[in-house]
Amino acid sequence: MVESVVFLGVLFLIAIIMLPLLFLRGFIICQMWGWFITPYFVGAPDLTMSMALGLSCFISLFTMNSTGSKADMVADAELDMAKKFQVGFGPIVATLILWGMAAIIKGYLPAATVIEAM
Repeated sequence: MVESVVFLGVLFLIAIIMLPLLFLRGFIICQMWGWFITPYFVGAPDLTMSMALGLSCFISLFTMNSTGSKADMVADAELDMAKKFQVGFGPIVATLILWGMAAIIKGYLPAATVIEAM
């Protein structure tokens, strides 16, 4: 009984942490689509938040690491706090760095020269 309550508590905490991160990733994809795709390709639709969330899930299907699970890495008692931090927050930091780099690149792009869609 106690194990099931602990398991449900862990699932609840994961949901509380992962849902905002999912929406952050969707927001970043939506914003980068508006910066790099819509102005330069005629006929490219604006990306809504729900479309960006779906695209994020679709992309993650092809970019998952299949060599080992993060839960196994975190559960290993020999890992120090730096490794646990890297496993837990590495993807978040990488996404935010990518967003910042995209904002810098957007600043250097010329005004929208339209490319005809095929």
